[in-house]
This record gives sequence, structure tokens and C-alpha cells, in this order.
Amino acid sequence: MKSTLTLLLFLSLCASVIKAQIPSKVETGKATYYGKKFNNRKTASGAIYKRDIFVCAHRTYPFGTKLLIKNLKNDKEVIVEVIDRGPFKKGRVVDISYIAAKELDMIHHGVTTVEVSEYIIPDTLNLLEASIQLKTDTIVEPLAN
Repeated sequence: MKSTLTLLLFLSLCASVIKAQIPSKVETGKATYYGKKFNNRKTASGAIYKRDIFVCAHRTYPFGTKLLIKNLKNDKEVIVEVIDRGPFKKGRVVDISYIAAKELDMIHHGVTTVEVSEYIIPDTLNLLEASIQLKTDTIVEPLAN
């Protein structure tokens, strides 16, 4: 019984931590990609930008956050990591690396409309769902002396 309560407490704590990571919004706006001149330059996070790595610049998400970028013109998606700040032009929500832009099929357009949301690892979602299910299905009975 004691171990059941401990497990419930642990899963509840995990659920609250994981819930904090669930995105509260989806941004829609324009995306651009880094030009050739930025390759091998230091970014705001201190990381070196490489055009063949799936990374991006975003104004507010913390460095290291994984974002799901969806091209609304063709429904192609990529997952990128925030390593820089920007873009600072009105209407733009994200600057992505060359390889990410290529995957989204936006190289020839230069700018495209995208949907940006925080990417949550699927296993994390399964843990959250399992802990919620456990909390609702488990009846805790008082200890018998």
C-alpha cells in the first residue's frame, strides 16, 4: 500500500513537470532560412550555426527547445532545435537552417507560411497519459490495522 502511494506521488509529480512542457500555443506566420554567409558563425546561444543541422532562431523559446515546423503550403514538417534569437522582422516567427528549409521545400520561395509548436517526445506523452489513467483508475483504501 505504501509503495502504491509512493508510485502515485511520483507519477503525479512527473505529470505536473511534463504538463509544464505541453505547448500552450501554436504560432502561425512567415518562416525564412539562414543565408550562406551565416554558416559557421556563432549564434546567440554560443553554438556554431551549421547549415546541414536542423536548427532555428526563435524570439522566445528557450535554447535547446525542439520545435515542430509545418509548411502550411505543402504540409511537410521538420523538427528543429532553438539555438539563436530572431527573426526580428514583423510577421516572421522563425528562421530555420538551410537543411530544414530544404526539407520543407521552401528554398525557391525563400519565405513561406508555417505553423510553429513545441515538439514533445511521444514517449513523454505516453507517460503523461498513463499517469493520468492511473490516478483516475486507482482507488486508495485506508490502511487496516
